[in-house]
Amino acid sequence: MLARDEPDLPEWQRAGDTGPVWREHEHDWADPGFEPALLADEGTRVGELRTEELAEERRPWDFDDAVEASEESWAREEEFRLDDEGVEPEAVPAGQVRTISSSVRSVTSGQVQAPPARSRPGRRRSFSQETPDPLTAPVRAGSSPAGRVPHPFDAPSDGGSGRNMPLAVATGVAVAAVALLAMWGGPLPTVILATVVITLCAAEAYGTLRRSGRRPATLLGLVATAAIVAATYSKGPSAIPLVAVLLLIGTMLWYLIGVESGSAVEGTASTVFVFVWVGILGSFAALLLAPSEFPNRHGVAFFAGAVIAAVLDDVGALVVGRYFGRRPLAPHVSPKKTWEGLLGGSVLAILGSVFITGHIHPWTTPKAALLGVVIAVVAPIGDLCESLIKRDLSLKDMGSMLPGHGGLLDRFDALLFALPATFYLVRLVHLG
Repeated sequence: MLARDEPDLPEWQRAGDTGPVWREHEHDWADPGFEPALLADEGTRVGELRTEELAEERRPWDFDDAVEASEESWAREEEFRLDDEGVEPEAVPAGQVRTISSSVRSVTSGQVQAPPARSRPGRRRSFSQETPDPLTAPVRAGSSPAGRVPHPFDAPSDGGSGRNMPLAVATGVAVAAVALLAMWGGPLPTVILATVVITLCAAEAYGTLRRSGRRPATLLGLVATAAIVAATYSKGPSAIPLVAVLLLIGTMLWYLIGVESGSAVEGTASTVFVFVWVGILGSFAALLLAPSEFPNRHGVAFFAGAVIAAVLDDVGALVVGRYFGRRPLAPHVSPKKTWEGLLGGSVLAILGSVFITGHIHPWTTPKAALLGVVIAVVAPIGDLCESLIKRDLSLKDMGSMLPGHGGLLDRFDALLFALPATFYLVRLVHLG
């Protein structure tokens, strides 16, 4: 038999396989013979490491501890985060970690179950909960209104108008002084002042529409507004349809050649709307002041009668509504306006017309009283119509040109309705 330790032997022989061996005596069986394990290398057997890893992963006594450690780490991070934000951290209910651990174990075993949602009051809101509209959500009794965004038309908590009254009075006195000075100068200075005011009112309206997403032809509208006041002063009522037709055609061409982008229908409609509302109604100031319509400075007296009645109606409604207003006049349009304010404004407009306008030639006391009644009807309508537009655009004021009042259009909205009413009343009673 060959020696097993010879280097020239093949591996199977050096591993101990010497071929057939004759075992006659009992001690011959002590020879181990061939050992198959000697043919393997000293590396790791195939599958041996993976088996140990799986066994390590599937140790149930280690799995629960890992989940609990992860949950405890999350709880510490949450506590630190809440402390940084100045919020009192919540206590984790007993058994919650174990519940989550059980849910994870059920996933690994093939039973997919969602873990129970953690409830964190004051931190997160359910998406199924309907979010209240900050513009319409009421404030609960005894709660602070700071918790919601106030609507632009909400009345102040003290029931007042929300104005800076000393500043508003000072601004009103300054405007009245300028108007009286222009009227003392005659029809021409008065119509110049009226043209400036009416054009600025149209600019406020066009600017408001553009901020709300509309795209009117602002330049054309402002030119047409100023032109119609000047044209009616020199040419009379026949100038109104001419300027209106030119504006309509010019606005369509404006969008046709692409000067202004956006919807042509919406842009044309908004351009013509402001022109009719501010330009045409305001042009009746020029008709009242036109020497061709009312010579001998009578037009200044008629214009003054309309201004006095409209201003007194506004002042009376403000004062009476501020201190005695209880019943809303049009809560869906302007919650601050009340029936008491309407009555107070009407009474003051009529009394002011009788005792002030009635002493201005060629007005008489009965005709001045009739003027007060007419203005008491149309002035609140003009005010509410502007409030309707502001409500639709979600605005409180059209502008901020007049300190304490808002925009020019906010103060002259009633006068825009009073001017044509005064013009036709004067024609009706044959004053001019």
